Amino acid sequence: MGRGLLPPPDGAGLGTTYSDEHLYRIILIKKLQDAYLPLDEIRKRMAVLSLAEVVALIHSDTIPARTEVPLPGALPGTAAGAVYERISVGYGLELHYPSGDKKARELAEKIYAYAEKIMKEG
Repeated sequence: MGRGLLPPPDGAGLGTTYSDEHLYRIILIKKLQDAYLPLDEIRKRMAVLSLAEVVALIHSDTIPARTEVPLPGALPGTAAGAVYERISVGYGLELHYPSGDKKARELAEKIYAYAEKIMKEG
């Protein structure tokens, strides 16, 4: 609550109550933490999710993780300050590709799908 991850509870003091939404959001926060996402990233993602989306993500096998991140020209042949999209594969592994590059996105999605298959097979 103090970090903006949960909505405020109903009431105050001894009359404070929490809804199912609080419980589901806490479960999703834990799932995202287990995927090694930092709290700032979790906060950004959860801010736009409805209760139905939260529940759906809890029950899904994977966490689709596409966000735009500015990288300071870290990749060869890129301009400083270029914007990249990021796909979190899991266990702290991420794929980064330039925003707007359709071929790079398609390749990253294929790699993600393959990694997802490998993780399910164990």
